[in-house]
Amino acid sequence: MPQRELRKRLLNRLAAHGVRVTGEEPTEAPHYSLDQPPPKSGAAAVIPFGSRGGMMHPTTSYSVADSLALVDTAVAAVCEERDPVAALWPWQARMVYWMRMRGLWGLGRLTTDQSIAMFDSFFNASPRGQRALLSAHDDYTALGAVLFDTVARLHPFRWRYDLVGWTNRNRWVGYDFDQPKRPAKQHHRIGNPTGIFT
Repeated sequence: MPQRELRKRLLNRLAAHGVRVTGEEPTEAPHYSLDQPPPKSGAAAVIPFGSRGGMMHPTTSYSVADSLALVDTAVAAVCEERDPVAALWPWQARMVYWMRMRGLWGLGRLTTDQSIAMFDSFFNASPRGQRALLSAHDDYTALGAVLFDTVARLHPFRWRYDLVGWTNRNRWVGYDFDQPKRPAKQHHRIGNPTGIFT
């Protein structure tokens, strides 16, 4: 589906709720209630884990594989009376999370053609680079390299500025969206022996 159509639908939904883009908004980002950032060490007696514990990938929205891969780490920390959050989220893993979020913000600024070119660039990366972006929990060096290479290989050259946020930060402000349509009143048959419609 073209990005213009996706944008149109989004703005129509916002308009239906009385929200209009004015250009004064500092950022635009979707929020999924299960997409939580990594927890702080020692923050609570209950250990957030899985999608509630920052393990949902911000781009793919997958969390099961990462969660399963980290179960042994969490269990070992609990058995050894260490902080499981610190074991699950060393600085390398937090750096990976931060870089993935930065990449996601860049994707939101792209047009359809730019998105296709960016993915074409990414899928020419090495298997380790692709794995670093899609699934590796703490391989920050490979992730940094693949993000840099993806931007560096994006053509035409001017599109690189959009991806890193130097241009078109407010690309979608002022978009001419449709007015929301009011649904027509519908009459439903009520299951009664008289056959009357109301």
